[in-house]
Amino acid sequence: MFPLLIVSVLQLVSLVVAISAQSQGSVPRMGVSDSAREQHERRIDSFRLEAERDLQLKREKESYQQNIERAKENARLSTEILDALTRNKSIGQEEIKKLGRMEKLSRQIRSNAGGSGDKFELENPPREIEETVKRLNCLADELNKRLDKTTRHVVSASLIQQTNEMIELIRHARAVAQ
Repeated sequence: MFPLLIVSVLQLVSLVVAISAQSQGSVPRMGVSDSAREQHERRIDSFRLEAERDLQLKREKESYQQNIERAKENARLSTEILDALTRNKSIGQEEIKKLGRMEKLSRQIRSNAGGSGDKFELENPPREIEETVKRLNCLADELNKRLDKTTRHVVSASLIQQTNEMIELIRHARAVAQ
């Protein structure tokens, strides 16, 4: 019985020592793993934020490039309308469709520049279609040159005003032509 008691006590002591050693050893390891996990999460967050910034930059560049293309198309369409008016002395259905396309492009340019659909009144609206189309052509060329020179970081109030004027001129030209 005595040897059985000694063996039982020894087993109990060794169990207590093992549990104590295991708990002491696991606390620092858990602290290290928590710290490593936090560092890993911070790195992931950093990479995610960097990827989001890169994606935002890419979107801004694409939007700016699209605005430049819209302005070029507007200038091309206005020249085509002016040429057709010079040839035919009037505006046909094809030119009216081009005016509709120009209005859509101008609204998109204005929106990307930070403008909104606020009402804009034309000062001294032209009475004749020829004057309207010539003025529209000049505005489209100016807008094309201006967008080509400005950076994507610039929000220009004069650019927004110019697109507002173009939109109203286009609406005026369509009303006069019909």
